[in-house]
Amino acid sequence: HGQVLAGRTVMIAPFNKALPPPLGNWSSATTDAAGVYAIPDLQPGLHEVFISGRVPSEVLRVGALQVDAGAEFVHDIELPGASLGGVVRDAERNEALGIGVVVAMLRGANGAYEFVARVFTDSDGRYRFEFLPGGEYRVFAYATRGSLGQEVADGIVLVAGEARAGVDLALHPGGRLALMVRDASGAPVEGATLELVDENGITTPFDEHGLSNALGAKEIGGIKPGRWTVQATRAGLGSARAEVTITAGARHALELKLTPQ
Repeated sequence: HGQVLAGRTVMIAPFNKALPPPLGNWSSATTDAAGVYAIPDLQPGLHEVFISGRVPSEVLRVGALQVDAGAEFVHDIELPGASLGGVVRDAERNEALGIGVVVAMLRGANGAYEFVARVFTDSDGRYRFEFLPGGEYRVFAYATRGSLGQEVADGIVLVAGEARAGVDLALHPGGRLALMVRDASGAPVEGATLELVDENGITTPFDEHGLSNALGAKEIGGIKPGRWTVQATRAGLGSARAEVTITAGARHALELKLTPQ
């Protein structure tokens, strides 16, 4: 709409080489009263660009930027005008879910969904994504405490400039999953990429990392009850896949042994 955004943090990092903001190797600057920002000493190459939302921990991916060696240039950020919002509820208590996390993912030309934005619910359970491009979205909601499982709203189509409300989600009690990843010799595998797919074929992100730790382990809470397919992959070591049925209030254990491909 031609309005400047003051007091927003602009974050830039090498493409596919950093953890999601605010974690990882990010360079950042805050826009001034005129919406101007300046970030020095960027490394050459392709970078991802994000801006903050109402608070610094809310983020919106706004595109990519090619940085050339030794160049000084102007890169204006023009934000699209669609918005999306709703209410997240605790279905067990029949009350609004305060301090919930809501993530929007946009379907790309290849059919895969990519992260676009992360926001938080207010004390009344309300959330709102601003500055979205048109397209087909999946919206995931998570509780930040307790044992509620995640929920997803799928097939949300926004046209450019649309203001969509009423995309509400209700979270029900969930379960936990303790994962262990080992290589063919039985040794723990650090840094294995973990992917969880529900019984409807929807891949669900549960945190920014999605990796096994130094002990080859990963504990995931807040999983919606049902049948899930879990896959672990580590470059040079192979992959493994298994199915597990999650039940509310239970902690499940699953070991995955990587097989070289």
